Amino acid sequence: MKKQYDIIAFGGFYLDINASDLPFGDEGVPIEKEIRGTSYGCLPGGSGINFIRALSRLHTSGLFIGMRGDDPVGTLAEELCAQEGLAVQLTVVPGRRTNIGLNMIGKTGGHTVYSLGNANQALDAQTLIPALV
Repeated sequence: MKKQYDIIAFGGFYLDINASDLPFGDEGVPIEKEIRGTSYGCLPGGSGINFIRALSRLHTSGLFIGMRGDDPVGTLAEELCAQEGLAVQLTVVPGRRTNIGLNMIGKTGGHTVYSLGNANQALDAQTLIPALV
């Protein structure tokens, strides 16, 4: 028998790399210039994962269903979910790359986001529906 959850979320699965206080201002990120920061954090991300994380803070059980690539980034992001106590059910998609979100915040609070990867595009009803049964 499968474990029961209060809520199930699905969607994009990312390894988010968040950096703040980077040396760029409201004019944006300059081109052809190296930007150095002193700190960053890595955590599993995507709206579904963030929702499950918020539920856990409210002592509500949630399960995230999604896709990841067959790469070290996917392995790391899945391990970080386990360390955080987030319940995930991830399908590994051969030949795909786990999505990475690069979230950079400048010294004045402006931010830019880059998204890399293609595993999210493999999530479809044929994969999702059997995971719900």
